[in-house]
Amino acid sequence: MNYGGYDYWVMKLDSFGNIVWQNSIGGNLADELTSISPNIDGGFICGGSSESGISFDKKENSQGNKDYWIIKLDSVGHMQWQNTIGGSFNDVLNSLQPTIDEGFICGGSSLSGMTGDKTENSNGTNDYWVVKITSKFNFIEGHLYEDLNLNNAHDPNELLIPNRKVEELTNGQFAFTDQNGFYSILMLDTGNFMVSPFMNNNYYNLSPLTRNGTFSNFLEIDSLNDFAFQPSTNINDLCIRITPCSPFRSGMDASYKIVFSNEGTTIVNPTVVFYPENDLTFVSSSPVASQIYPDSMIWNIGSLSPFNSSSIFITVHVNPGLFNPTLINSGVSIIPIIGDPTPQCNLSYWELMTTGSHDPNEIQVNRDTLFDYEIASPPFLEYLIRFQNTGNDTAFYVELDNTIRDELDLTSFEVVDVSHPYRIEYLNYDSTLKFIFQNILLPDSNVNELNSHGFVRYKIKPKSSLSVGDSILNDVNIIFDYNPPVQTNLVTTHIVTPVGLNEFIPKTEILFYPNPTSDQIIIEMNLQKTQFTIIEIYNSFGQKIKNLHEGNINSGKWNHKYDLSDLSNGVYLIRVQSEKSITHQIIKF
Repeated sequence: MNYGGYDYWVMKLDSFGNIVWQNSIGGNLADELTSISPNIDGGFICGGSSESGISFDKKENSQGNKDYWIIKLDSVGHMQWQNTIGGSFNDVLNSLQPTIDEGFICGGSSLSGMTGDKTENSNGTNDYWVVKITSKFNFIEGHLYEDLNLNNAHDPNELLIPNRKVEELTNGQFAFTDQNGFYSILMLDTGNFMVSPFMNNNYYNLSPLTRNGTFSNFLEIDSLNDFAFQPSTNINDLCIRITPCSPFRSGMDASYKIVFSNEGTTIVNPTVVFYPENDLTFVSSSPVASQIYPDSMIWNIGSLSPFNSSSIFITVHVNPGLFNPTLINSGVSIIPIIGDPTPQCNLSYWELMTTGSHDPNEIQVNRDTLFDYEIASPPFLEYLIRFQNTGNDTAFYVELDNTIRDELDLTSFEVVDVSHPYRIEYLNYDSTLKFIFQNILLPDSNVNELNSHGFVRYKIKPKSSLSVGDSILNDVNIIFDYNPPVQTNLVTTHIVTPVGLNEFIPKTEILFYPNPTSDQIIIEMNLQKTQFTIIEIYNSFGQKIKNLHEGNINSGKWNHKYDLSDLSNGVYLIRVQSEKSITHQIIKF
């Protein structure tokens, strides 16, 4: 798109002249690119002149009529930083080059006197103006750790906390801790900045609540900004997720990864149960299951400490003779559930369809439809990005570039699971998350098909400002060893009104339990008078699939148990209609 006047337009071509990537960069006025050069990090340094103030991609004000505008791009065209340099009149950049000290030398003409960034007066009309700059960035760094004895120090028996988001509270830059609890947030300016970890519950107190990073110049590191997580109460809270690691093809093996974690503050001894789809045959697991039954497999985990997580890898065989697409929906649960404050996190499933030959580099979403009544307090959408090395050699570097659309609330972003060690970078300029797998050593599919796959799974909430008719789009560019990016499919989630389910009253007037459920649901209500009542089940598209009750229900307290074992796993709506209408969502697993 064009932002206004001229824009910088940068394209990377392959050796045959095909476009590998392109990026249009600009503000609301004229921005003219005059010089570009490759950099030693594989990226590019771009320079020209800009009349734009703060607008669109332009993040710094104009100093005068025209300024030098210098932009650093990474190897795939994403903006890393920018710098506006000028005085009060016209300053036109003609050329720039990297220097051996990792800086840049810029040359052009200047009509400005000693104003703005100009430290020397003009000698006439237009003068040569040569400027030496450094790369513009700083880092705020530290560690997150559990502090069980509340002494504000990391002791040898206390865990460092991985996969936790730490955010700069002014500009929204964030990073995730690595496997050693370490975070490093890229800052593109000098000054004072405040950072704090994301807290997804109140089980722990943060000490301190915030840390301050201060920079007087560029290329500085403010380190030792550590945070202690101190337990506030005794809470048992377990969580589990199941993720398909490969395509499911009839007559072939496929795999799942189960990851479970202790989100609470106490040591727990959990049990994990895997419920395979009827069209799957269990082959093996690592670790080996404690008990194997025809319809389930059980693992007795043993002691699991707070902030600890572990994984189970399962190989299954997809039964031969299945037509494509056939629904596959295996589930997992982790117990004990009694007393767990988040029982919905104690079970997990992921719907998928069997496939034939298809592109293994793809993105999936767990909901293709959201209902209008859900948007006031939006549920999480879960995205699964899968990639496979289908080349002819080992992949050493994989990068997933995922631009987060405006319809999604980036502040709610959480990583669910990742197949290999990784790091995340966030590009604030274009809202792009970069999942980077350095030295992944991903074998090619010809040598080791089962291990040639990888994935990223995360969850994020839609914005509550969405309305019926809106759509949420998502796709990804996948880069293997700096080759041209592979673009995935585009997934869409639509905001709709359920067909025939428009009338609602508070759900507190009727009880539905257990929810989620594996085979039955109990409906309980207290009627002031005898009423003719219809109870029906609808699927997520608003289509009626089952009639549970039609007739009078006497006054007083009433409850009844209904069998749901014939339903496939998934999300359903139960509608109870008498003088009022109540619709409630249930999960069958």
